[in-house]
Amino acid sequence: MAYNDAYGIAKATEYGALAPVDDDATVYINQKYGDDSKDGKTVENAVKTFSKASELLVNGGRIIMARTYTVKDGEMLELKPKDDDKRLKIVRMPGFDKDVFKVRGRVKIENIDLKGNQIDPDDPDKYPQNTSKTALVSVSDGAVCTVKNGAKIEDAKSYMSPLYISGGGKLVMDGGVIQNNSTLGHGGAITNDDGKMEINKGEIKNNTAIAVKTSKGEYENATGRGGAIYNIAQALKLPR
Repeated sequence: MAYNDAYGIAKATEYGALAPVDDDATVYINQKYGDDSKDGKTVENAVKTFSKASELLVNGGRIIMARTYTVKDGEMLELKPKDDDKRLKIVRMPGFDKDVFKVRGRVKIENIDLKGNQIDPDDPDKYPQNTSKTALVSVSDGAVCTVKNGAKIEDAKSYMSPLYISGGGKLVMDGGVIQNNSTLGHGGAITNDDGKMEINKGEIKNNTAIAVKTSKGEYENATGRGGAIYNIAQALKLPR
């Protein structure tokens, strides 16, 4: 192999979580090393693009992200199933602890479950929470993330909020729900760090900021940063 653990297999093995999930309702995505001519049924045979994964999962199912999926400036990614009645769930591969989606262009999230967690090889449907320090969706450099009806962004346990808006990025919430997330250092649902937010409709509920002890035994005041939204700077527009 000419590259260093391209599939993330070593790290997944370290976590004891490289169990077979090669069923008709599971597809792996590896944007860097995947190949859309493959079937996506194992991490070694991951596909490259979300559009190919959704095409393979016409009856709904689970997408396991092996690496960060970057939406470049000028690109548009629609995170939605081919059929709105056939839902998709997006989860991290065990051991993968970077941003799941890094948005520098535009992304729409609609009628899909984006779950901030890792699969359990003994019980794949249990979805234990992940404890990474990175976001589910990181939006910056003038990028735009739009959350629409039917979207669920949920079950993340992380130092970072599941939605992190920075550097002139923008979040538009036109529906969906952000729920059951917890953070150890930022807003339970959203952190707006020099970005913009426009919340028109939808639900933000049951998110929590948790105070944790530092290595010196002192508590870091995550609770002061918002159980739902940590708005550091720039604009926040709420419905009247």
